[in-house]
This record gives sequence, structure tokens and C-alpha cells, in this order.
Amino acid sequence: MTHVEIWCGVPAMAWTDTAAGRRYDFEEIGERRFFVDLIEPEGRAGMWEGTSYEAAILEAYELAAAWDDVIEVVDHVGGGEMP
Repeated sequence: MTHVEIWCGVPAMAWTDTAAGRRYDFEEIGERRFFVDLIEPEGRAGMWEGTSYEAAILEAYELAAAWDDVIEVVDHVGGGEMP
């Protein structure tokens, strides 16, 4: 069953690995972040992340509309399936 999930968390450590080496993202540490993932039988793919819950909701529904076999958006932040 393919679906889109919204979830949130507070990073304790954040970094980006590049060809030049690892760069730590201190601004993101301790800041609530929202994530939109596409969940398929084969696994999970992170599709979006940011600081706005409202933007996460919009992104989740845009992703669901663009993906033919998405059947629901599940909001783990708000506590259940969204209408």
C-alpha cells in the first residue's frame, strides 16, 4: 500500500557530506523539523523537509496528487489520518 506520511522530529545532530568533506548544520540542531515521506512496499523515500507544518501538509497533498498509486496521506504529527 503506497501512501504519504507526515512526521516530525528534533535533530540532535545534523550534517551534510560533500566532496569537500563533512559540514555540520548547527542551525538545525534543536529545531523542530517536519518531514514528508513516500512509503511504498519496497521502502521509504524522504521527499521533503522543513520547519513549517502547514507547508508539510501542502507538500504531502501535492505529492499524493502527482503519484498515481498513493491512496492516503497519514499525518503522524496531528494524530491520525487526514481527510
